[in-house]
Amino acid sequence: MPPIQVIIHSEGAAMCGSLYLPENAEDAAPGVVFLHGFRGHRIEAGFLFPRMARKLNEAGIAALTFDFRGSGESDGRFEDMTVPGEIKDAHRAVDFMKKVSGVNPARIGVVGYSLGGCVACHVLGERRDVGAAALWAPAVYLDEIIGRRLQEAGLAIESVPAEGIPEGNMVVGKSFFSTADGLDAENACRKSTVPLLVIHGEDDEAVPPEWGRKLVKSLAGHGLKSRYEGIAGGGHGFDNTAAADKLFSLTLAWFKEHLKG
Repeated sequence: MPPIQVIIHSEGAAMCGSLYLPENAEDAAPGVVFLHGFRGHRIEAGFLFPRMARKLNEAGIAALTFDFRGSGESDGRFEDMTVPGEIKDAHRAVDFMKKVSGVNPARIGVVGYSLGGCVACHVLGERRDVGAAALWAPAVYLDEIIGRRLQEAGLAIESVPAEGIPEGNMVVGKSFFSTADGLDAENACRKSTVPLLVIHGEDDEAVPPEWGRKLVKSLAGHGLKSRYEGIAGGGHGFDNTAAADKLFSLTLAWFKEHLKG
């Protein structure tokens, strides 16, 4: 059935979400919250999020997708978007999911895609009520991404103009760069005890798959349960049928094991 359109409140703004509930669930269902990427939205390219959400529903798991403030249909301007702001938004989405009728608040999972993977790491490190997580092509090492973008623009953080930097047909605000300084998603993730699956297309040219392997190696070194899965022929958007199918099957199996097992 079609998802239920919902509103999630964060910092006084309304965020638009889509709630996918499994049919004929006998018990309170586990729930998974999806965090989209940079310049993304709650559908994502190739309809990745709703496709995954429906597969979760078929397994008796609820799903919530939403647009961060300043993205998609939610309140706010994209040029005011910051990673700390998205971390707050993600917390509010998890809080919302825990209160949904028919969802088991003790069995909540998170999917973070690209920049949403970075956001997810911070969320996992800051709370103890998430039971499992899957990161898709996570942009974990934000300082490297920002450094590369500023180098392309010939700028330092302190010299980013007040009006921001153009990014395609949008503008990345100055506050995005200034507030990201010092964020450490890997360190945040090490504070978590959540079973973590990292999935990366081995042909990803936007976020190096080496970053996913590096994150898992770091977590394993701290005794944390994590696993890396590389998808041969998969790009950043898992944009071929074989890559998408593999992404979905790995993610579904992970949440069935850790949220339903």
